[in-house]
Amino acid sequence: MRPFYLTICALLLFQTNSGITQSLKPFIGQSSIPSESDLICPIQNYLGSFENSGYQLGDTVHDFTLYDTAFRSFTLSESLKKGKPVLLISSSYTCPIFRGKIPIINQLYEKYKNQVDMYVVYTVEAHPNLDISPYFGKVNTGATNIKENILYRQPIHYGDRLAIIKDMLQNVQLDVPVIIDGPCNEWWYHYGPALNNATLIDTNGVVRIKHAWFDRDPDDIFCDLISYLQPGTVCDSIPTGTGKFTFSMISDSVIYGQSGSSLYAVARIENNSNATVKIEVRRLLNNMPAQWSSSICLDVCYPTEVDSTQISLKPNQSMDLIVDFFTGPIADEGSVRIGLKNIDDSQNRSIMRVKAITQDVTDVKSISENQENFISIYPQPARSSLSIYSDAYSYYQLYSPNGKLIYSGAFDEHILLDIQNFTAGIYILKLSDEQGKYTFRKVIIQT
Repeated sequence: MRPFYLTICALLLFQTNSGITQSLKPFIGQSSIPSESDLICPIQNYLGSFENSGYQLGDTVHDFTLYDTAFRSFTLSESLKKGKPVLLISSSYTCPIFRGKIPIINQLYEKYKNQVDMYVVYTVEAHPNLDISPYFGKVNTGATNIKENILYRQPIHYGDRLAIIKDMLQNVQLDVPVIIDGPCNEWWYHYGPALNNATLIDTNGVVRIKHAWFDRDPDDIFCDLISYLQPGTVCDSIPTGTGKFTFSMISDSVIYGQSGSSLYAVARIENNSNATVKIEVRRLLNNMPAQWSSSICLDVCYPTEVDSTQISLKPNQSMDLIVDFFTGPIADEGSVRIGLKNIDDSQNRSIMRVKAITQDVTDVKSISENQENFISIYPQPARSSLSIYSDAYSYYQLYSPNGKLIYSGAFDEHILLDIQNFTAGIYILKLSDEQGKYTFRKVIIQT
């Protein structure tokens, strides 16, 4: 009897494990270990809603195999056989939203690593430098990336993606294992596309938790996991908004830049009270010339067509409000007005008014050809100092990549500027004379 009993148990165990594997949708992506020389397939832009992308609650997911930086494999079906759900969080180093969530990801991992297998899945770069963002359909490096000098091109080879991940892991403390989407981004297309979503998959391969934006209010990953792991547990993830906020500009309200570039106006919202505050943020004016557009960035960056959202700030928490101007090829100007209102205190409100003005880098206002020949700017690119020489102009203004005026003054033929503490990026230099004639020059600064 005993051998027969053991045989039945073994068969039942085999059927259970087989059921887990068979319940998944067909295998996607890599069937072999990728090579560093493998080309990254062309990336199709995704301009839709992240609420609608990827799998939804109750969906069965596809099986897949991905690899870490040491080419160790992770296969979803094999992981689920362990009897634990799997949490997958999409990411890229150039996504400032993901970087801001790393402390929460680490806290989550420390608390639930024995109950849930967690992985960060590295996908396409969200905000590559100089290249088109797959979520905006245009170049959108981002003010935060420029400020923090996280300037990476969209990888051409799989090895390029590996190199960025290795840089990231050297610069941030990320406790969760990182696995990497394959050269043709199959995981990203099926489980996203999204910058920083989260998908919890149960042992049958079914989605039980889905965040379009990982742990973004009102979604609360800690509450969601508690409710899943301990059914019947009540966890209120909606904060009470009884605090007050303050608003201040970080950049200038008028920003300048090169035609066709992305410009950024930056403000800060702070909650210095002792209670959570809920804030409605609404774009009241979007005065854009032809081929221009704007978007709002808070805890997440929104598509250009989104005019309003809500955020919550806990006591002593702050958040940057960034207006992205995507400018056209012709010199012009556009303006945006944004209203901020405390949802629970109508007297606590503020207005953000910003304007972007572009010029062609070679634009000249009533200046002769001979006058233009007296300009010398070196070295290019510059690293620690920038030398400007001209006997045709006597005033200078240097604007940062987000359009903030950082240097200005008069000079007599030559001036040497100290730029050793500047972040890398493309700066705009405006030179003018006593009669108000001016010209613009592009200045490249590297670190």
